Amino acid sequence: MAHIPDLSDYNYLAEFARPGTRAVGWLDWEHSFQTALPDEGVLGTLWEYCNTSVAQTRGFHPCPFCKIKVGTEVKRDGKSLLLGTSEIRVFSNEGQVYAAPTLICHYVAEHHYRPPLEFVTALLTGLPPRESGTLRPTQGSQPWSGMIRQSEGKGSGTQAPAIPRWTIKRLGSR
Repeated sequence: MAHIPDLSDYNYLAEFARPGTRAVGWLDWEHSFQTALPDEGVLGTLWEYCNTSVAQTRGFHPCPFCKIKVGTEVKRDGKSLLLGTSEIRVFSNEGQVYAAPTLICHYVAEHHYRPPLEFVTALLTGLPPRESGTLRPTQGSQPWSGMIRQSEGKGSGTQAPAIPRWTIKRLGSR
């Protein structure tokens, strides 16, 4: 996965790029990043967004900071999610769109990555992930709903549920 500086123009996958979309969480081991202890509310909301992802790819990107170079599976409430295979879109109340890899959940939980405050504000106060799929971020573009993959069996997504502790399992391990 390519490094993209936080809040710069998103340019990772051209077919999913929209003008004005800002990149967040495109980390690699060659670039430092801000850290903070993870906030449970942010983690719960990121989980909901990662269950409504866009830009699904054929393969996956492993975490560049972990020694095991296979997929990262996150479990919560008996449900699991493979990270590093797609992206999320977060919409602020002001109309700003943010693009992040699903690995952002892992980066925040395990490596204490601190996303920019404006992203966290949009994450916690903007449209919930299942509603944001109906927006048209730029005039004349296709709706985001054409790119959103809804996970089966999830709730309405209007509020982040209280979350228990995260468990991280590397694929291929027991």
